[in-house]
Amino acid sequence: MTDLQTLTKEELLALLQQALGTIEALQLRIAALEQEIARLKGSAPPPPSAKPTPAVPAFVKPNAKKRPPTVRKKRAQSFVRKRHQPTQIVPHFPQTCCDCGRKLQGGWQHRVREVLELPQAPVEVIHHQIMARHCGVCQRRTVAQPDLSLSVVGQSRLGVRLTSLIAYLDSVCRMPVRLIVKLLSALYDLSLSIGEISEVLHRVAARGQPTYKKLLLQLRQSPVVHADETGWREEGRNGYAWSFSTPTLHYYVFPQTRRGAVVKETLSTAFRGALVSDFYNAYHYYLGPHQYCWVHLLRDVKQLTEQHPYDPQVNAFATQLRALYDEAKAYSSPNRLARQDRCWDLRVRLCALARRHEGAGRPERVLAQRLLKHELGLFVFVERPQVPSENNAAERSVRPLVVLRKMSGGTRSAKGSQTVAVLMSLFGTWQAQGKDLLQECQNMLTTKPEPETG
Repeated sequence: MTDLQTLTKEELLALLQQALGTIEALQLRIAALEQEIARLKGSAPPPPSAKPTPAVPAFVKPNAKKRPPTVRKKRAQSFVRKRHQPTQIVPHFPQTCCDCGRKLQGGWQHRVREVLELPQAPVEVIHHQIMARHCGVCQRRTVAQPDLSLSVVGQSRLGVRLTSLIAYLDSVCRMPVRLIVKLLSALYDLSLSIGEISEVLHRVAARGQPTYKKLLLQLRQSPVVHADETGWREEGRNGYAWSFSTPTLHYYVFPQTRRGAVVKETLSTAFRGALVSDFYNAYHYYLGPHQYCWVHLLRDVKQLTEQHPYDPQVNAFATQLRALYDEAKAYSSPNRLARQDRCWDLRVRLCALARRHEGAGRPERVLAQRLLKHELGLFVFVERPQVPSENNAAERSVRPLVVLRKMSGGTRSAKGSQTVAVLMSLFGTWQAQGKDLLQECQNMLTTKPEPETG
């Protein structure tokens, strides 16, 4: 091995030239070998001067392809909070420059800050002065007879808007009368007694009686009616309140009894539509199309399977019954005859299932007998697509009564129960129809009642 320290400068330069030539030869050889390898693999070789591409790990996700730019569709409804129409505009101008202190003039609107606030003014008190004049010819006194039907109801001293607000707070907000007294006193400096507010509610209900009767006529002409009942207390005694509803109508009645005569008197013989209810015996009198609630039935079946989780016959009964219901719900056909045939087929299969499980001593015997007893009313929704298979509409309709009962404990008289029935029916119907509740109540109070015809 040559000692570099003993070599001269000329010898070192010659040795360096020799090494550079060797390196250049080796680079050419490497490039030729890479071209040969690429030819054998069938791909184009990389250029000799290109740097090697580092290997990408397997866990690294590839870059997403660039999507072509799309034009964003304009929303049909904007979710930006909308500003209200201002009732008062307060401008705020800077008086001096924040840097040099020079007095400023003119200006433009930079931005708007919206503030919502309740008016501080108390309730508006209007004195209608009834004037009288004397006739010098016939010596008679003539007193003005103003028509205040658009301002007050009857001889009441409360205006229509205030009366409607009290009825709204009682029926829709379900506020007790004592809280209504406190609210009116705090907001409007208005002092009313509990008895006066109760009399206002009775007055509104009396004016709403014609509309309440029209709701009953519309109910009897409806193609589908949902019915349900709940507990109600009157004068400290337990009773019942009934709800009859459609998608656009709510009708309540407080007969304080759970007898089937209530359904007969409410629907009467004029009703020819389909009745949707639970399995309570009071509804069995109706011989027309009657759909019983599957939610109640399946809930009882689920409770039975939880009580007997290891009984194979109970589990088989529950599984087959649920399969029949799912098949009925999934079926849809525009052909009326086809729907009738499918309804008949489902009833036959349901009866066959119930007869296999109605043996004495079986846990599912009671439910099987229920199926046999009401088999004509379990698949009405298959034959009539407009009829639902459950009674959820009645459950939602009766919920306000349950909340009101828990908050107030009921009513103290039959007149109070009738007032609650009328007001809940009116406001419930207006709300189901998507109307302005306060405006509808004002319109009802200012409309002269039509004379009743015999």
